[in-house]
Amino acid sequence: MAALNLRTRLDSIPTPEESFAEMFGDSGEAVLVKPLKISDLAPYPDQPFRPYSPDKLKLLAEDIRQNGILSPVIVRPMPPDMERRYDYYQILSGHNRVAAAQLLRMETVPAIIKEVDDDLARLILVNTNLNQRDELLPSEKAFAYRMQMDAMKHQGQRTDLTSRPLVEKLMAKNGAEHEDINFSSNGAKVHTVASMAETNNESAAQIKRYVRLTHLVKDLLDKVDTGNLPFRAGVDLSYLSEDEQMEVDAYLLETRRKISLEQAAALKRYSAELGPITRNDIETLFQEGKTERQPAIKLTQKNLFQLRQFLPKGAKNQEAIAYILEALKYYNLAQQMDRKVPLELPGFEP
Repeated sequence: MAALNLRTRLDSIPTPEESFAEMFGDSGEAVLVKPLKISDLAPYPDQPFRPYSPDKLKLLAEDIRQNGILSPVIVRPMPPDMERRYDYYQILSGHNRVAAAQLLRMETVPAIIKEVDDDLARLILVNTNLNQRDELLPSEKAFAYRMQMDAMKHQGQRTDLTSRPLVEKLMAKNGAEHEDINFSSNGAKVHTVASMAETNNESAAQIKRYVRLTHLVKDLLDKVDTGNLPFRAGVDLSYLSEDEQMEVDAYLLETRRKISLEQAAALKRYSAELGPITRNDIETLFQEGKTERQPAIKLTQKNLFQLRQFLPKGAKNQEAIAYILEALKYYNLAQQMDRKVPLELPGFEP
């Protein structure tokens, strides 16, 4: 089994002070590390990052057994709530280190305690995972970028920032240029996507594509994660309504077919230009060489009046449709018999 890049080697891991300064800049605050009981720690709720697999967690536990936890976890103090009737600490960075320590039946872990608000808590959670994890699923990046974007936008709307120097250091350290952060009397305004692109070494367009994936229904997003749906195809399908996406997913599941980038782009275009796509649209699209939707047929009042002249008197909707279909079949049959003059239904204007 390949060795993990867990940043716990003695020759590569910085001191706790260096680690914190690297992530958040030198704010002038002392970085204190203290042992905390694992029983007093709680995971961050609804985070986008999946825990390590059992095998990967065992590798991490073995590394910790040999070397100890050289990179402290980062936590913030939390007051009692409905679930916990006592003061506790919420893990912002180091969920897998805590889980590995539990495997080893350790009672405490070294921790950096920071009193931060919800926005900074989200930024710490996202930035540490994006910077330290070697492999992330598309869905993990998608929801991480969305969480990062929401937190940064909210920071820009705040007028009661208690950690403004820390915010400045955080943004600057992670690549935001001076003009990307403009503090005014109304609070911090951050050019979010541009700053995120620099922070995460991604293009602004790619950041937006990842965030679009959060609009995919779960089954389609799972297909992107497993490689059964191309990333860019998933981005295009994210513009469909939830019902349309479920229709596409049902078709792919039933037929065991895969959708191409061209087909996904066509479905996006159909939905935007011609209204909600149907199962028939999807089936037509998957026919070889079909990339354009048939134009919709719209009947005017004049058309309907003309048709009504040749329908049985008192015919209801379904009867009228059946009658028209039979007439068209007769007309097509005449064409197939190579008639020089196609049979015309009496009464229709040429």
